[in-house]
Order: sequence, then structure tokens, then C-alpha cells
Amino acid sequence: EEGLPENFVRTIVQTRDGYLWLGTQEGLVRFDGIQLKVFDTRNTPELRSNSIVDLCEDSSGMLWIGTDGGGITRYAKGRFVDNLTSRNGLQDDHIRDLHADREGGVWITAHGGGLLRLRGSERRHWTAKDGLLSDSLRTVLLDRSGRLWIGADEAGLSMLDKGVLRHFGPAHGLASGQIRVLYEDSRGSIWVGTRASGLYLWEDGRFRAFSIRHGLPANSIRALCEDRDGALWVGLESGGLARYSQGRFEVLDTTRGLPHNFVRALLEDSEGNLWVGTRGGMLRLRERNVETWTTTEGLIHDNVKTVFADSAGSIWAGTATGLNVIRGGKIQTVNLSGDWSRDFVRAIAQDREGNLWFGTDSGLYRRTARGIRRYGVADGLADEQVRAIAADSQGRVWAGTLRGLSVLTANGPGPASRQTGIPPGSGLDSERIHALAADRNGTVWIGTGDGLFRYTGNSLDRITTAHGLPHNYITSLLAGSGGELWVGTRGGLGRLRADGIAAFTRRDGLLSDTVLQVIEDGRGGIWLSSPRGVSRLEVRQLERFARRETGSIQPVSFDTADGMKSSELSGEGQPAGTRARDGKLWFPTVHGLVVLNPLDLHRRGSPPRLLVEELRSGNAVYTAGGSPVRLPAGAGDLEVQFTAISFGAPEKIRFRYRLDGVDADWVDAGRRRTAYYTKLPPGEYRFRVTANPYNGSWPVEEVSQSFELQPHIYQRSWFYALCAAAALGLAMLGYHLRIGMLRRRFEAVLAERARIAREIHDTLMQGVAGIALQLEASSRQLLASPAQAKERIDLALDKLDATLAEARECILELRHPEPPPAGLAAGLREMIGRFSQGLPLQVEFEVRGAERRLRPGQETQFLRIAREALANTAAHAAAKRLRILLAFEPGGVRFAAQDDGRGFVPAAVNGTHFGIVGMRERAREMGAELGLRSAPGAGTEVTLFLPDRP
Repeated sequence: EEGLPENFVRTIVQTRDGYLWLGTQEGLVRFDGIQLKVFDTRNTPELRSNSIVDLCEDSSGMLWIGTDGGGITRYAKGRFVDNLTSRNGLQDDHIRDLHADREGGVWITAHGGGLLRLRGSERRHWTAKDGLLSDSLRTVLLDRSGRLWIGADEAGLSMLDKGVLRHFGPAHGLASGQIRVLYEDSRGSIWVGTRASGLYLWEDGRFRAFSIRHGLPANSIRALCEDRDGALWVGLESGGLARYSQGRFEVLDTTRGLPHNFVRALLEDSEGNLWVGTRGGMLRLRERNVETWTTTEGLIHDNVKTVFADSAGSIWAGTATGLNVIRGGKIQTVNLSGDWSRDFVRAIAQDREGNLWFGTDSGLYRRTARGIRRYGVADGLADEQVRAIAADSQGRVWAGTLRGLSVLTANGPGPASRQTGIPPGSGLDSERIHALAADRNGTVWIGTGDGLFRYTGNSLDRITTAHGLPHNYITSLLAGSGGELWVGTRGGLGRLRADGIAAFTRRDGLLSDTVLQVIEDGRGGIWLSSPRGVSRLEVRQLERFARRETGSIQPVSFDTADGMKSSELSGEGQPAGTRARDGKLWFPTVHGLVVLNPLDLHRRGSPPRLLVEELRSGNAVYTAGGSPVRLPAGAGDLEVQFTAISFGAPEKIRFRYRLDGVDADWVDAGRRRTAYYTKLPPGEYRFRVTANPYNGSWPVEEVSQSFELQPHIYQRSWFYALCAAAALGLAMLGYHLRIGMLRRRFEAVLAERARIAREIHDTLMQGVAGIALQLEASSRQLLASPAQAKERIDLALDKLDATLAEARECILELRHPEPPPAGLAAGLREMIGRFSQGLPLQVEFEVRGAERRLRPGQETQFLRIAREALANTAAHAAAKRLRILLAFEPGGVRFAAQDDGRGFVPAAVNGTHFGIVGMRERAREMGAELGLRSAPGAGTEVTLFLPDRP
């Protein structure tokens, strides 16, 4: 039910890392005090059999696992290393016993095959041929003197000493040859357990027998173990467990809590716990720190409300059904009222004359040598339900009830306002009183549900959380030996001194915020009772914490793990704890009285081994260790499993953890031993964990485990650099493409502007120039020859109409460019006709070759260049004759215009004459060659050759 694969625990060993390893018939178990982890053939391929017979750790820290039928499996550094069988060196696969020596060797006995010792690659083997009694051996032991003891299954016992082999039998006092266990105790004595004739001790050259006749419950011995007190524990096959000490046996069997009477394995761990492996499971035995008194021991009721130690050494216990007194270890019942139903005792105190006072639900009782007297409301008591009593230095007895405070003087009880100087309006006459204390200075302290009152005889002060108390509900008061007042509240512990108030809470390290009682132990410590158990605090530690010299309080705690029947202590009465004259501390609980002796507490052994066990991501498990763990990409959802190996009180250990760089502060995990993280980014991490035992027996420890989470390819730095370079390259490419596009747009705009300029120049301006020539000529003839002038004006008007029409065509062509309907020859003829009309210019036009159409746009550009050449001749050449050639040659189309005009110097007009510039641009755009030859007085020739393009 607790996690074992099955109940028969056959072997137990504690390895140096602190773990307990258990061998069962259904697998190997690792135990850290809380968690059981099972290894078997299903989850551990290295195990060849689930039947674990024996375990041992060699001098290097390797765990040897002997099985029945599967040979030996070895485990080291968090993993199973290999498997040894009869195929690779073992004498037999059915292992019986494993024993590690100090030299690094391991001795092995098996069902057959004799004795084997393995040490590294060294192998030594002994059989019956070498003098052994049998090849079927059960157990082996190498003692500290170097003697090798060999127990056979049926044939008896042998000892190899300095090369000499001796055999033992009845002649030496050993009545049985069925040897089952060999053990050497702390004194060097050799103990031999047999199957049927009991236990034997080797001394003075003979064996001394222990059997049923000597107090053993049975003669079948299966396990031996000596504890740290020198007692020998004997595990029996049918008689349970026996403890041999001071010459006698004590027996523990199923009638006293043993799971089964077949005890197969025994081990005392590093903390002093004794582990008992039986056929019915495993049991832990440990020394108790706490003594318990219940109805079994004679209490009238288990639910104890208050306890008080008087000056004579007697212990008084008030319960819900009466009063008990313990004297000399014996319990007696005291009847206060004569009616058990009325004796619900909640408060006990003793005055300076030695009289005892008892507060009950039915009044206040005083017990003197002459008898018992009761005080009630009729006697002046504020209320008959008394919750607290205190006697001051003046002989007065103060009684706190549910309806106010009463004070008893020589004149009897009465309200505090009437018996003392406490003013009536203070509220104490009606307040519920929970605690009372009178210090050595005569001050009376009164604890209520609404704060603390201090009465000095002259004044009454109220102290609350506003002054520094941890809570206003006061549960207990103690006037300390150092002059301080300890205040138990429902919100923590308060300390009042002349220099101020200090508060301590569970957040600071207290076991509980509800402090039911405070007791000084006279050794520099105070003890607190609470609903969660009892704890001890060093006063010096509280001082350091109050001065902020330390960050937390570390109490020593005691609860059910230390032997208490219940960790819930009572706090309904006062006092809820007391220190007896012998120094023992008594506390009431809901399940009897508990007693602790501060002078004789069993301190828990070595501190637990705190470690990070493994890291898990999905189904993958990564064993933690000293070196950093490398996790693959994508393992960002992570579980970190940690533990503190402790067997005394593991349930008390509390953990805090922190992943540096992820957790802003320490995470309080409580008892949880796993930390969870999701979506961790790649990088290097350090996981830290601390363990706080709440027992103060060892300091807070911290361990860490580093690990590195590998990035995906797309998360690596070189990939980021590559992406950045690619992005930069794309950006630069985009930039260049954008610049190229803008440049092309700009060039297109410039080209379009140039084209429009050329169109305007070649159409509108040339038409206007022709009109201007006609008007200029008509102006010269206007007086001399009006008729000719009119004719020229009419011609100018016709040219104007033609120019306007041509302008419209040009605008239409800009919007919807189309090739002219006719070819080059027709276009040139029409152009020559318009330009030569009315001019004293003889034009010759010749077409050679078969006309062919040019590509779209080329004919228009060709005609624009030709028109510019004609316009220049008409406007500037003053020529009489113009020869025009259009030749369709095999390699292209050639145009030539040659006049006999005045001519010019071409270099003088390059870049300044827009017409020539436009001609060159048009020729370049359509891939043609433009030629210009001219000289002053020699005329001008313009040529254009447009090669054919495939």
C-alpha cells in the first residue's frame, strides 16, 4: 500500500549517498524517507531477475545487486552499469550473499560453484576441490582481523586464516551445519546464526550458544545487526525480532506491532533508525524523545486541558471529567466537587503558602491541608467558569473568568475593581480573561481577547497590536527569569521588555502562529506548545533575529514522529504546559499528557543528504549530478526532482527552491519535492534548493544543479546573424530596386519631357516657324505687291490651320500613341509637300528598294527626324535645292537630306540647338545612326540609318 512492489523485504543497505536500497522478490527499491522508486526488469534492462537476494556497496561506492537466477547487476553514479552472469565469469546465477572488503573486492556465494572474489579484472575462485566443505555456500564474512568466515548451506562453517583453512562443527560447540548469517560486532566478536539451532558467539576458541532456552523466541536466525548502543538485534524466521542487551533478550513480534514474524533483513542507518525487513513489509524502529501518559496508564480522560507541576514535585492534570495527580510514577484521581460531571478542570495554580487552586466550569476550588473549598458567584466570584489563575507576591489570588476578573484577598473573592485599585470603567470586570501572570516586581499581567493589560498597583495600561503585539487575542503569559514577559497569542509570540516589544511569527520560522504556552527550560531556551506540536527556541537566536542579525528562526520541533500520540496540543486551560522540579516538561494534548526531558533528548543523527535527483522533460529523464546537464532543444517544459534523504522525521522537512534568472525570489515548496517550469528559453541555468527540517538539529543546507538548454537551429546566434545579414541584404536589394525604379521613373519622366519637347518642337514650333516665314515674306510684298502679299497671308493661314490640326494629332498621339496609317514614303511625301509650299526651294525625293514597315513607334520617330531636317533647311539654310533619299536596303532603312544652303559648323551648335539634340535623342531611342555633315558655304547633309533588328 505504501509503494513496495511486494511485502517480502529480503535485504537492506544504505549507500554513501544516503539512500536506502531494498531487495524484494518483485524488484529493487530505492527509498529517501518519503518516496519509493522501484526498479525491475520492465524499466531496467540491466536487471535480469526481479528476485533480489542481497545487496552490498563496495569501497568505490558501486552498488552490487545479487539476484536469484539473474546473476549480479551493478549500479554506480546514478545509472546501472552492467550485468554479471555465469556466461561472463560468475560461478552461478543464483546468488546467495555479497560481502565487500576494504581492499575493493567483493566476495560472492551462490547456490553452486563455490566462493568467488572479484576485484576489478582480478578473479579468484575456490571450490570443494580447494578444501571448502561444499560448493553450495550461504554466506561469507571477512572480519577486521583478516579472517575469512565461510558458511555453507548444509555442510557447516569454515574459516580461512593466513592461508590455513579450518572447519567447525559440534566439537567446537556449533551444533548445526546450516549457516544462515555471519556478523562481526563493534567489539570484533563473531556471531553465527543458524537455521535450526539458534545463535552462536565465537569466543575463547569455542562457540557459545543462544537458543530458546536462553530467551530467544525461536532458533531460526536470518538477520543480525548491532545498534549504536551496543545491543544486538536478531531477526528470526518465525519468532519475530529479539534484542540482546545486558545478558537478556527482549522480543518484538506481531502482537507488539511487528508486520510479520519472519524477519529477513536488519540495518541501522546513519541516523540511528533500525530498519526491519519482514515478509509483511518493512518497519522502522527509533528511540523516542517523548513519553506519553494516557488512559492506558491511568488518566481519567485522554483530552487533557491543563497541567501544573507543584513545588513538591507532583504533576496535576485537569481533564474534561476530573483531576489527576501523578506522584512517584503513579496516577491518582482527585474528586473536587463530589460530582464528576462538575469537575471540568481548566486552570491550576499554587499560592505562596503552598495551597493549590483549581479553576473549573463550576467555580474556583482551593485545596489546603485541611480540605477543599469551593468559591462561586454567591461568594463574590465574577463567574463560575474560571479560565486562568495567578497568585501575586502580596498573597492575592487572581481569577480570570468568562465574565471578568476577580481577586481573592483575606476578605474573600470580589471584582477586581473593588478588591484593587483597578478603575471600574476599565472593562476588566466584564472582559473574558484567558491568561494571567504576576511577575517578581508585583506587576499583574492580564490577557484578554482584546489585548494585554498591565496593572502595577497604581496604574492600568492596555497594550495591543498598535504597540507591537503580534495579535490582540492573548492565549498565555509567562514572566521570564530575565525580567521579560513572554506573550502567547493567536498571531505569534511577543516579548515585552523595557526597551520595547518584539514579535515573532510563523512567517519568521515559528512552528505555528497560535502559541498556547511558553515555558523556560533553564538552559537558555523556551518551549512553545501549539496545535502543530511542541517546539524549542534558543533565546539567543530570538535576540539575533530581533536585531535583524539573522533572517529566520529555526526551532526544534516535536510531534508524532517523536512518539506523541497526537501533535495537537490543548490550549483551552492555563497553564497549557509546565516544568517539573526534575526539569521535565509536561504538555496537555487531545490524546493524553506528553513529557519531554530537555536534558536527555535523542538528537537526530547526521543531517540529510540534500540533492537534485533528475530533470524530466516529456518522457525523457536526465540524471542530475555534479556536472552540468545538457538538455536538447525543445525541452523547455521541465520538471526538476529533488530530495533530502532523511529517515528520522522526513515529513518535517520543508523545501525552498529558486531558478536563477527565472524566479524573482525563493519559492516555498513545503513538502513538495518537484519544481515545474514551462517554456524556458534556451540558455544556461542554475537551480538551487534548500531544506529546512523544522528541528534545528542541523543547519539549513543548499545544493545546486546547473543545466544548459540547447537552442533550436532558428534560436542560435549564427542563425540570428544569418537572418540579420539576409534581412540587411534584402533591405539593400529592396533599396537598390527602389532606387532603380525611381531612377527609371525619373528617366522615363525626363524622356517623356524630352519627347514632349521634341514633339512641340517638331510640330507646333516648326509650323509656327513656317507661318512666320510666310508672314515675313508677305510683309515685304505688302506695299509693292499686295496681291502676292495676300496670297502669302492666305498661305500662312492655311499653315496655321495645318499646324493646329497637327498639334491636335500630337496631343491625341500623346494620349493614344498609334503608328501612322501610311508608310515612310507616303509620310515623307506629305511632309515635303507642306514644307516646300510657298518656298523658293526645289525638292527632289527619291525612294529606293521595296518599302517595308518598321516596328511600332519607329516610323513616327523616323518621320520626326526627317521633319526636323526639312524644317532646319527651310528655316536656316537659305537653300535653293534639296535632295531627299529614302532607301530600303537589305540591312536597314537609310534616309538622307542634302541641301545647297549656307551651311554651318556642327561643333558650334552641339548642345545649343534643340532640334539637333532632339534628332540625336530620337535616333538613339530607336537604335539608329544619325549623321550630320556641314560647313559654311558648302550646304548640309543629314543622314539616318536604322538597322533591321531581329
